[in-house]
Amino acid sequence: MRTSDRGSDAESFRRSMGELAGRVVESLSRQFWDEVVEATGHSPGDFMELVFIPLQREGPTGDELAVAALRHAATEQGRSTFLLHAMFVACAYAVQTMKARSAAEDALAWRHYAEARHWQGVTLTAWHFCKSRSEVANEIVTRAAETIASARRDAARQASSARWSKLDSHKAEALKLANSKPFASRAAAARYVVDNLEKTPNTYYACETIEGWLKGSGWKPSA
Repeated sequence: MRTSDRGSDAESFRRSMGELAGRVVESLSRQFWDEVVEATGHSPGDFMELVFIPLQREGPTGDELAVAALRHAATEQGRSTFLLHAMFVACAYAVQTMKARSAAEDALAWRHYAEARHWQGVTLTAWHFCKSRSEVANEIVTRAAETIASARRDAARQASSARWSKLDSHKAEALKLANSKPFASRAAAARYVVDNLEKTPNTYYACETIEGWLKGSGWKPSA
């Protein structure tokens, strides 16, 4: 087989892995998450925000989540949340499939995909039988609502922390700029800072805001 043929086969395999992993994620969203979440009164669209994107950004891995899922399943309370855990496990393995595929780690991509399919089957098959039993379905829905509320609180805390972190860094940079050269007044320093402060997109600080920062830091004009 020519080298070009082997390269073409590898690319075809990786493309297929990406598509198959995407189908796993889509089926978990449509056939499990949407049905459960709609019953909680939340938006099914939260799947990407609360499940897929966090797993894509920072994990944890499918192996880690699988251990936790099986541990929870051994407890009476954990059995009611097992399907939620199983869904997260399947999605985590699908994400790892995509990452391994992008890194050209074909054997690892195949292993992760096999695990994703296994946990996808566990989730969807169990949900098919559970949703016909109202008491079980209601417990899963209740746990899902709690999971969503907790995830949203965590996301809000992280966003708030990020905003304050950026604000603090901007204040420090403003003070650094004000000290970079002599200014006759706080207003003059503030105008210089506004023109030279490196900010995130769609962020603007008025001169009065910068003056307030400088005053709060104890900065004084050089004249």
